[in-house]
Amino acid sequence: MGFKLSRETSYKWPVTVKIPRDGGKFVNATFNAEFAFLGQEDLDQVFDNARNNRDNSDVCMRALVGWGKEVTDENDQPIEYSEAAKAMLLNVPYFKHAVLLAFTESITGDAGRRKN
Repeated sequence: MGFKLSRETSYKWPVTVKIPRDGGKFVNATFNAEFAFLGQEDLDQVFDNARNNRDNSDVCMRALVGWGKEVTDENDQPIEYSEAAKAMLLNVPYFKHAVLLAFTESITGDAGRRKN
């Protein structure tokens, strides 16, 4: 199959959030993220920030443009996507880390190496 340039502006990708629990354990929660197709300049910033141990919050804010109904509040009610909800969730360190990891996997092709 040849490469076909698409006019799509986003794509859906699975994200696994490792939620810390007592005793040094984690609980995995998954959701489907919608990521924007970002340009090379943005991607260069992701990798430059990672190499220099800088924060990637701005990249996460640009990359994450939606999510599925699997993202819920404490009453299991779906959290509708909005810029405010995104900012709130990206303020949770393990959520932001999971989003950045999934986004990076999606653009580098390393998703097959993921351990579930």
